[in-house]
Amino acid sequence: MFETFRRWHVATWIIAANAAMHLIKTLALALGVPGLVTPLILSPFGMADGQYWQLFTYMWLHGDLWHLLFNMMGLHFLGRPVEDRIGARRFIWLYLMGGLAGGILWWMANLRNEGYLLGASGAVLAVVMAFAVLYPRVPITLFPIPITLQARWLAVFYVIFSAVMALEQGGRIAHIAHLGGLIVGFIYVRVLGLAHEPMFWWRGFRMPRSPHPRPPGEQRGGRGGRGVPSSDEIDAILDKISREGFQSLTPAEKRILEEASGRQ
Repeated sequence: MFETFRRWHVATWIIAANAAMHLIKTLALALGVPGLVTPLILSPFGMADGQYWQLFTYMWLHGDLWHLLFNMMGLHFLGRPVEDRIGARRFIWLYLMGGLAGGILWWMANLRNEGYLLGASGAVLAVVMAFAVLYPRVPITLFPIPITLQARWLAVFYVIFSAVMALEQGGRIAHIAHLGGLIVGFIYVRVLGLAHEPMFWWRGFRMPRSPHPRPPGEQRGGRGGRGVPSSDEIDAILDKISREGFQSLTPAEKRILEEASGRQ
């Protein structure tokens, strides 16, 4: 049993932690002791009282079961391929920084307002944006509406919708927190240099190749050889992901992506 837990993705552990916190919150409210969870929810008054931990704890609580299920479904389906690509440690930082950025933006927009914020939407949307940057042309089917669109257009929709709603509502609703998570997801993957495919401009453009062959020491020596994967290899793998999904890759193909991204 412990060996099974050891093989879990970080995304799976995060889902389990969110489910456990929701259970604790539900029991606390049912038993009439809301004071157990109130200090964990982000609020301007709590921050004014020095409860700065709320910027971290708010993202582990949800308003209701549907709020929890919607966020965790997105994390389940998109989080694992992102984690496989960037590594467990980087994934943890992506998730936490997305939630933290969302909380800070919401708090700054509500310094003089009453209200509170809870939910992992900012953190999850950081993962959604990271997926869109890593796999921009992979099709995603939305739930419960059966609409399929490429990951990059889903990210564009979230950015535009969150920005417009944040402006219209003055930041009082969590849309500004969503926007913070989306920004972190984009910047994080780009700064790490892990994206091998542009999101919006024509991928078919290539810089002219040198007419001179590489020295023998720079050639890639097959699957077990060393060196930088060629752009043709990477393009073929990305095309396969677009057609069949990340799970269709062989261990050798995943290793090529890891070498290209520079993951240690």
